[in-house]
Amino acid sequence: MNPISIYLAGPFDKYEDYSDWRDYIKEKIPEVHFFDPRFDTKQGCIAVFVSGDLGGVEQCDCTLTYVKKPHGDTGTTIETTHANANDKLTILCLDKEIGFVSPMIVGISRRIVIGFDAAILYIKNLASLGLDHEFEAAYKTMNDLQ
Repeated sequence: MNPISIYLAGPFDKYEDYSDWRDYIKEKIPEVHFFDPRFDTKQGCIAVFVSGDLGGVEQCDCTLTYVKKPHGDTGTTIETTHANANDKLTILCLDKEIGFVSPMIVGISRRIVIGFDAAILYIKNLASLGLDHEFEAAYKTMNDLQ
């Protein structure tokens, strides 16, 4: 079974002792191939959205979308919408501190997890069982979190 590939959508934002939340996710799940727009596109700075972002979404099996603020950001929404339109698995990871999230991003996400611990567990289950067994990975994650 080939490793799954995941596009990391969301704000460029520090997380704990990591320069960006993506570094934390990549360290915790080494068995997955990640597309990181900071390094895998010609973005250049955090305020730029480039066509390489959408190309990365198309190359990957799914997206992990991290939302920290209720309104999210435009680039993140475009990436997640593009993934959904291309029939990719869209995983929405809500920050544990968020009180409300835009219904638009919720509506285009197939799986919703709260916090990085749940996201990591779900992705590990998905990587172990394979994309063809996504429902089983979701169900296993729900049981593992109880």
